[in-house]
Amino acid sequence: TCVLMLTQMINYFCAVCSHTGILARRKDKENNSEKAKQYRMEGNNYTRKVCDTCNIIRPLRSFHCSICDNCIDEHDHHCPWLNNCVGKRNHKYFVLFLFFSSLALVQTTVFSIYGLVEKRDVITIVFSSSCILLSVIFFCFSFNMLVTQCSYISIGITTNEDVRDKWKGNNPVDKGCCTNCWKFCCADIGANI
Repeated sequence: TCVLMLTQMINYFCAVCSHTGILARRKDKENNSEKAKQYRMEGNNYTRKVCDTCNIIRPLRSFHCSICDNCIDEHDHHCPWLNNCVGKRNHKYFVLFLFFSSLALVQTTVFSIYGLVEKRDVITIVFSSSCILLSVIFFCFSFNMLVTQCSYISIGITTNEDVRDKWKGNNPVDKGCCTNCWKFCCADIGANI
């Protein structure tokens, strides 16, 4: 129990405190619109977007978060649980946090059911029933997010890309389920920007 909770909290704090993949702003006010050239990737043409707030030409898959007021590399979403963006450098911790949260909620439900069966006093019944109800509600939410994140990882997209229908059925970064999962779990996330 303690190990599970500790692992959950470590991943939570790593997701909150680690570098999300914030792209460095440019100080000089240069006209980037002329430099935002088209490029080919996997046989398709793409135009790099210009961020007027950060004064940069954004890399593919980056997005400007209006809440954080930064461009984030491989921006997945802005998470109210973390009060932070989920991006290239902390996405793995976020998914692990969801996984261990789901496990902790299952464990809480099982222990509460055990307490409900073993003891018949009113306080235990009220407490255990409340824990079961809350654990099941939070588990449904947490597990749904975990499954959604895993499905996005397997097809090589982010939440932001799915919501905005960025690739319109032709995703140049999708390398197949196994390669996408390996890249997410094992690939180097790069140096701090």
